[in-house]
Amino acid sequence: MLIALRPREPADDEPHFGWQADPAQVATSVPARSRVDFDAWIARITADPSVTLRTITADGAVVGTINTFVRGGERFIGYRVANEHWGKGIATEAIRLMVQVDASRPLFALVLASNVASVRALQRNGFVVVREDSSEDGPEVVLRLG
Repeated sequence: MLIALRPREPADDEPHFGWQADPAQVATSVPARSRVDFDAWIARITADPSVTLRTITADGAVVGTINTFVRGGERFIGYRVANEHWGKGIATEAIRLMVQVDASRPLFALVLASNVASVRALQRNGFVVVREDSSEDGPEVVLRLG
């Protein structure tokens, strides 16, 4: 399977909106957004020059999204892979590609501690756990690259 990153196209937003609202996704990631909130978020991040946003493809099909962004003065990576593509190494490869696209270091990731697969995908790419936090969604792990 060929995993690649390409710039986001507006047509990518519809599947991404569906994925982010899926209960299985919400359990491992950020809470779902309403359509209005989702559209406002996309407009905000696509207009922000500090955000690097890419669509993840597998053999040419859109399977996820990945980005880097600044929060609290630190650069972070975030990503989402469609449920039906979990467990195939797509997140691991997408992270590997994205850290080449955005060579900023240090680069951080914030993951729910219960999302063991995501923590492993980041660790396979050299991220190390630097601290544990808690949020209203539960325990979180902060990882760092570089």
